[in-house]
Amino acid sequence: MAKGVYILVIDVKEDIAMRVGSLGLLSFPRGLYLYVGSGMGEGSASMEGRIERHLRRGKKLRWHIDYLLEDPHTEVRYVAKIEVKRKLKLECEVVKKLEKKSTQLNWLKGFGASDCKSKCFAHLLYFSNMSLDALLHQIGETLKDLESRILSLTIEKVI
Repeated sequence: MAKGVYILVIDVKEDIAMRVGSLGLLSFPRGLYLYVGSGMGEGSASMEGRIERHLRRGKKLRWHIDYLLEDPHTEVRYVAKIEVKRKLKLECEVVKKLEKKSTQLNWLKGFGASDCKSKCFAHLLYFSNMSLDALLHQIGETLKDLESRILSLTIEKVI
């Protein structure tokens, strides 16, 4: 199975308030979000294994993103897969490139980044005023300069 970094394009269709593990009570305004994760292992720890788990409903809540994705008002619309040539850690680099375009909110601090060694603000990014088409274009443009270090970049619609 492929190893790499993935980006979930998440549509939050209504404002949501929920408890998210140790982060406590969080409010998620309606809009588009990007979650950046990685799968560098084998089987369920591979990129495909992680994505498959994220898309499944009714799972045990383990990671911050599990809480958000279990809410009935959320939908993963697209998945970007960045397959790497070798075990490169591009997750935080991708986050830092994308966060320049996001609408940062203080409540996101630490979301999905509790074990981040690069001290990322969060691995969930919020885009309040960007259309889905514009956001997908932004992902492609942002990742262009990584081309020399990756095997492939695909963006797939989730059915």
